[in-house]
Amino acid sequence: MNKLFHTDFTRLANKELLADCEQEFQIQMHKNDGEIFIWSKATFRNVYLDAPSPDAQAILQYFADCGCPIAALKLGKSLYPYDDISWPIRSYELSFRYLFGAFECLLNLKHDTRVAPIIRRFEHTNTFQKIALIASQFIDEQCISKQICPEILSYVNQHIRMPRTPQ
Repeated sequence: MNKLFHTDFTRLANKELLADCEQEFQIQMHKNDGEIFIWSKATFRNVYLDAPSPDAQAILQYFADCGCPIAALKLGKSLYPYDDISWPIRSYELSFRYLFGAFECLLNLKHDTRVAPIIRRFEHTNTFQKIALIASQFIDEQCISKQICPEILSYVNQHIRMPRTPQ
């Protein structure tokens, strides 16, 4: 994500929760020699990451800023102002930046055997389907002005039609 335009709302979470996020990040980095961080679980320390709350958005931003594309996608969805679920923080621009930064990261990781199965499982969820639909809305509205790369356009279009598995 472009750090020139960054709003930090991780401070919405208490310091203990942020310390837990940092500890989890360090544990994951130690497991794979500091190369990849992927958090695909639905909860973190009893905070459900798909339910609107300041803690959930703070955790998602923390993990997204650590390079986790799944957290970045979920955060981008939560920030989308026209989503059917009302989250505490909403921003069209931040939603766009997190979503499309995460899509680029996913495309770069899709052949990495360590994380490809995790990504494929996530791609078949209802959450990812909703994310792809939001991305499609952005593409329809912003394609020319933002010059979205063809690989991302293809990836989003492919996943709009992809069969889902129940969560």
